[in-house]
Amino acid sequence: MLKIGMPITLELKHSDQEEPEVFRCKLVEYHDDVLYIDYPVNQTTGKTGFFFEGTQFKATFVGKDESVYVFETEVRGRKKLNIPVLALHFPGKEQILRIQRRQYVRVETAVDVSVHPSTGSGPSFTSTTVDISGGGAAVISSPNLEVEEEDRIEVWFVIPLASGETQYIQTLSRVVRVWKGNAKERDKLSLEFDEIDENDRQIIIRFCFERQLANRRRSVL
Repeated sequence: MLKIGMPITLELKHSDQEEPEVFRCKLVEYHDDVLYIDYPVNQTTGKTGFFFEGTQFKATFVGKDESVYVFETEVRGRKKLNIPVLALHFPGKEQILRIQRRQYVRVETAVDVSVHPSTGSGPSFTSTTVDISGGGAAVISSPNLEVEEEDRIEVWFVIPLASGETQYIQTLSRVVRVWKGNAKERDKLSLEFDEIDENDRQIIIRFCFERQLANRRRSVL
């Protein structure tokens, strides 16, 4: 169930913030009832969190079956392995709750993309997304692109984060559906990520979360 290098999301319990403080980290090592993670980074600010012993979290991770698993944990201390790590209490498999098969939040937003045939031959083009999620995206197509459903294409996404960083993410994507446009609109491609680095997926999920939060704030102004 647990795998070295897997991403873990930590939600701070008993926070006085209006929005839950969410942090991302990776599992570095584990022994019996202790998990060792790299220092968690705030998903919104991009800053490394500092936590005292006893700080409590709700931890989530995604298993091999694509289900989301949740457990309660707390900081047990700090340790120096190959890198500085936090030690978290692991309550045991019997205390882990399987909540659902993973469903990604999709946000409507224009992200710059570069599309290339997976075979390396044929025209490539730049465009933008219509929407994006951790599982796929809808992309405005090119009149010169001949593509059919179930085809695979290589897509690069330019992901601007709230911290000011820009991440460039490569995926091998499957064309789920081709939406035909009209005289005023170009075709759109619905894509599912067939091959994507899990860390890159987490960056996209973070980006979607940030856009959701920004949209929510604008709606109350």
